[in-house]
Amino acid sequence: MNGFQDAFISYGRADSKAFALKLYQHLRDYGLKVWFDFENIPLGVDFQHQHLPTSFQNEFIRESLRQPPATSLNVFISYSRVDSDFVHKLNEALQMQGKTTWFDQESIPADADFQQEIYQGIEASDNFLVVLSPRSINSPYCADEVEYAASLNKRIVTVLHQAVNPADLHPELAKIQWIDFSQNEIDFATNFSQLVRTLDTDREHVSSHTKWSQRALEWQEKGNSQDLLLRGSEFAVAQNWLQTALEQNKQPAPTALQQTFIQESKQAKPVMIKPSNCGIETAPFSRSCQGIKIRLAEWRSVLMGKLLPPPVTIKPLNCGNQTALCWQPWLGIGIR
Repeated sequence: MNGFQDAFISYGRADSKAFALKLYQHLRDYGLKVWFDFENIPLGVDFQHQHLPTSFQNEFIRESLRQPPATSLNVFISYSRVDSDFVHKLNEALQMQGKTTWFDQESIPADADFQQEIYQGIEASDNFLVVLSPRSINSPYCADEVEYAASLNKRIVTVLHQAVNPADLHPELAKIQWIDFSQNEIDFATNFSQLVRTLDTDREHVSSHTKWSQRALEWQEKGNSQDLLLRGSEFAVAQNWLQTALEQNKQPAPTALQQTFIQESKQAKPVMIKPSNCGIETAPFSRSCQGIKIRLAEWRSVLMGKLLPPPVTIKPLNCGNQTALCWQPWLGIGIR
């Protein structure tokens, strides 16, 4: 097969050959490039094995499937199922622009908790896109999604699919100027360009907003665990983001939870672990500070699954009368 084809015709040989051939000719009349076995497979070729994937393609697909899911997305799409045709077109156009989207018909596994998946999708998305139509603005499900996005201070973007009464809009949507897609076929490209420009505005700030929101939510859900606070360079980056956002009045604004999380991180201390409680093997340890030996097998669970180098002896940096504190950047943990 040379180059790309517009269509591939699959059919059952027993009873569909005549119809498939007629369809093939009809599509060719419209100037489409169509792959049809009688046209594209030379005589004497085993067509059953003609287009099997190569070993390299198989390996590429396997490795792609092993990749973890994206921690953040560009756009969450909130809409009414009545408007599915338009939303499918919009979603495909966004993906063609390289945008990662959360679209319920593609993003929710069959056996998943539907509501939980939606909330997680909103949390992970930089932008919350609402498709406005008479059905969507009166949908309790869409209203719930809007309220949750607003509670996270997500950037909300609205596109008008069908004319609506502004008085019926959710208060969070009423204050936002929509992008008018109601003349779908005529102005779609122009309005879509405006949408992409809106989504691309201040991308670094919006992306960081999502990142620190996710970290703060996890911290809150785990009972404000000290282990989940920010430390080191990560804290410095978050603190700088927060300070810049507040000073420059950036939108979306940081949430109260994000501010509390970053402020609490400022007071965070390195995690301190006592050898007597943690199954470590120490070398003769006295006031002369001979060191601490850490065995990988005994620390695997303590370090939350992080793999360590082979057993090493770490020399304490500060040796007082009874306490030694050692800190290794690669270990990321203090040992007392």
